[in-house]
Amino acid sequence: MKAYKYILLLFVAALGSRITLAQNYVSDMEKISEKYKQGSISFRVKYSFYPYDSLNKIADSMNASCNMSNGEYYYKITSGNNTYEYVRNDNYYFVVDYSNKAIAVRRSSEAAQQVWDVKRMDSIMHSPSVKVTYKDAGNNQGEYDMKLVEGTWSHIKLVFDKATYALVRITMYSQQRGKMFGQNYSKPRIVIHYSNYSMVANDQNIFSESKYFNAMADNVTLAEGYKNYRLLNYLKKAY
Repeated sequence: MKAYKYILLLFVAALGSRITLAQNYVSDMEKISEKYKQGSISFRVKYSFYPYDSLNKIADSMNASCNMSNGEYYYKITSGNNTYEYVRNDNYYFVVDYSNKAIAVRRSSEAAQQVWDVKRMDSIMHSPSVKVTYKDAGNNQGEYDMKLVEGTWSHIKLVFDKATYALVRITMYSQQRGKMFGQNYSKPRIVIHYSNYSMVANDQNIFSESKYFNAMADNVTLAEGYKNYRLLNYLKKAY
């Protein structure tokens, strides 16, 4: 799950720094956020981690197909020979790890924050610690360039479609050096491409847990096709 963790944790962490307003930044971020909340939407994501200040070497990569509908989502992620499914519906959030034959089940409210969720921006718009600039990127696309004073990812470029407000590409740059998951890095960068958008209604069955398990209160029983998988039942954890 290494690649997807990069996306969820590093992008959110970068956006957690404080920023300032630039042109129509607030309005655009709100419209981008709303794009992923409306009805049914599906798209693809390609993620690449470059350990050095160059696009010549990729240390980690993944591809994902994403389906979303009114707060529910289904992601199928491939990274090398590993395949994962991330599913959130009204009741549960669960991850299927096919490589390790494991299923982790949590409550829907514990779902991981999505990479494109920019609503956190609303409360962090009024600090002078970041410089935000905008330019026309061509092909009816706009680009916001965000330079942060602190944080691992000190420079972020976000490209979006000005007609649909769909994300096109996010590039994150760091000035740090060190080692991560056994990989040396020096001024690394992350590039996330978004493509193949569709507003066609999703098959609602893809958000259902019934293919994978059945649950009664906090008790989970794996479905026949997953009987030999290890179950991680977080529904029973103490509060």
